[in-house]
Amino acid sequence: MKKLLLFLPLLTILMFSSCDSDPCKDVNCGNGTCIEGTCDCDEGWGGENCDIDLCADCENGDCTTGDCNCFEGYEGDNCETEIREKFIGNWIGVLDCSQICIFAPDLCNLDINIDISKDNSDITMVVLSAPEVEIDLFGSAELGDDTNTLDLEERQIDIMGFAAVVNGTIEFSSETEIILNLQINVAGFDVDCPLTLTKQ
Repeated sequence: MKKLLLFLPLLTILMFSSCDSDPCKDVNCGNGTCIEGTCDCDEGWGGENCDIDLCADCENGDCTTGDCNCFEGYEGDNCETEIREKFIGNWIGVLDCSQICIFAPDLCNLDINIDISKDNSDITMVVLSAPEVEIDLFGSAELGDDTNTLDLEERQIDIMGFAAVVNGTIEFSSETEIILNLQINVAGFDVDCPLTLTKQ
């Protein structure tokens, strides 16, 4: 009996101490589940207490696991950058295309302006003009598979009395420089005119 009386308090202490040893008792896992004192966060949540929304900064993409999968036309860790924005602006250069001088001498060493902007339909617009001669070429352009290029819409224009088909690409070289790879078909001849332009 005496042994039993000694055992009962010991049993009571063990029971209470086992209740107090719950490792999740004081752990708050707001967006997760506590397992052995550690938070196992729900999908899209992180942090010690699962209180950090891993998708909060995803601006232009889909996010469920914390990785921002960008919509077409956007890039960056949080899809915060519109890819074509780097092309937007006014650029100037000099057209120095010896092959085209045969057909149109006035186009040699010609100052060229390119204005790249977005219209209301959210389509990139490219306006190419040459102030010294009568040329004004404009149309839409689309981002190429390489997000550092714009593919120009093919246009038919008159160059100094010659019917010409013009197309090409614009390559982003740096924050201050683009390269226009102009392709001109005039009088049955194909002419490639690369042109470096600087941002104004």
